[in-house]
Amino acid sequence: MSCLEDMFPKWFKGTRRLFMIAFINAGFFLLTIPFCTRGGMYLFQLLDWYAAAWTLLFVCFIECVVFTWVYGTERLSKDIEIMVGRPLPTFIRISGAFISPCIFLVVLILSFVQYRPPTYGSYSYPAFAEGLGWCLAFLVVSPIVVVLVLNLIIAGRSTKTLSEEIKRPSDSWGPYDDIAMEEYTDKGREYIGFVCTFIYNLTGRSKETKAATYHSNGPHFYKDIKSTDV
Repeated sequence: MSCLEDMFPKWFKGTRRLFMIAFINAGFFLLTIPFCTRGGMYLFQLLDWYAAAWTLLFVCFIECVVFTWVYGTERLSKDIEIMVGRPLPTFIRISGAFISPCIFLVVLILSFVQYRPPTYGSYSYPAFAEGLGWCLAFLVVSPIVVVLVLNLIIAGRSTKTLSEEIKRPSDSWGPYDDIAMEEYTDKGREYIGFVCTFIYNLTGRSKETKAATYHSNGPHFYKDIKSTDV
């Protein structure tokens, strides 16, 4: 419901909101009636075997990669600092960028390696049911792949340009509060390369930190050399 309201706000304005909520809940109610029949447990087992197992691991893995490597923990840390007044903790940065994705990926690979056809008690599902289960699983993750491919086709540009556009937030992205939006400058939308992202994920040091260190130390060091030479 929250996703639909964010994507189609006009559908949920005024009295429309009540009808939309009633319509969506009624639709899901009808879809779940088959699970309450005598064979409902077999349907539930099939759905749980495919759509609620490795698909969750895949989605969690993609979320970690997108937040920490595409959007970047540097931007994420600045966003959190605007909201709560302090940057992203070191443990969460390291965990989100390295530990969690590795764990999700290992478990995901093991789930495929140890895969076996679904069963319920002594009952073995036929081949068409197994194919239906895989279709349900791919249906869950398909929006991620489909939207990415469509964006690449619509853009129709070079790989380098696409990588820069993918890693750069849109112009409409930013804090909801007007005062915070003034502090959220265009620097938050600049392209951040993979090397800079890796360095920040590992050490927590950004280009701005290096620049500040250079400007604070560099001019004094240069002045000392000139005075010595004179």
